[in-house]
Amino acid sequence: MRVVAFVLTTFLILIPWHLPAAQAQGNKSFLWKTESRSATVYLLGSVHVGREDMYPLADVIEDAFDESSHLVVEADIEKLDPIAMLQEVMALGIYKGEKQLLDHISNDTLIKLTKYLKKYNLPLAQVSNFKPWFLMMTLSALQIRELGYDETLGVDYYFIKKARDNKEILELEGVTQQLKIFDDMPDQDLFLNASLDSFHELEEQMEPMIEAWKKGDTKIINNIMIEDMLEDNPQQALFYEKVFFERNRDMTDKILKYLKTNNVYFVVVGAGHLVGDRSIVGLLRKQGFRVTQQGGR
Repeated sequence: MRVVAFVLTTFLILIPWHLPAAQAQGNKSFLWKTESRSATVYLLGSVHVGREDMYPLADVIEDAFDESSHLVVEADIEKLDPIAMLQEVMALGIYKGEKQLLDHISNDTLIKLTKYLKKYNLPLAQVSNFKPWFLMMTLSALQIRELGYDETLGVDYYFIKKARDNKEILELEGVTQQLKIFDDMPDQDLFLNASLDSFHELEEQMEPMIEAWKKGDTKIINNIMIEDMLEDNPQQALFYEKVFFERNRDMTDKILKYLKTNNVYFVVVGAGHLVGDRSIVGLLRKQGFRVTQQGGR
């Protein structure tokens, strides 16, 4: 059943991007701090999958977590019953009745898909009732694992395990909401087609992206995940609006409520949600909050 959790935690990994060479941005971490008169919120940009060599994390990150009374994540996947989660995923990701994948993708997408399925010896018939977004997630999970990355070594999962017995864990979204984002996505053929184009680049991209994250290099991550992609593929602007910017606004609204309490929150979200003017960091600054990136080791 763990493959279901893996699919959910890797859903942003294969957004197509163009990767510049990573350059150090000083001794920074991917952690920000903001305060109100009564509350403190730490914001950590996460990599949803990982390897053992990503740890230990910077002391400033661990110290912020230790200081916090609450852990806040996009979705607390570990708490879900595996059977119930599988049923939920299947209910949204699989076509019902006579509907089939081939009814919803172009011939160009089919040609690319057929070539990729051969890599994993998967017959088309085996995925014929998958919706395009769910098929993309499944294929990305297979490739990420092939490259040696593991969802149980992702930053989110690491802190969920640490917090389970001694901190209150809150969700910004939850699994159901995240699944519906993709199920409601318009033009899923375009989404699957673009993802298939990017699969062959993933191996050379993952390591530099992890290194940029370790260095707290917001410019590189913003270029990788947002700016270059939108510039080169303006047809995917609606996809980015749904997956990044709309969610950033919704998550910021919840964080603003945390800032009205008397608690200390450690918020873990995907790194792409913390970079750029339309990020959570940018939106909090527009609300008048001072949000400072924290030092590294």
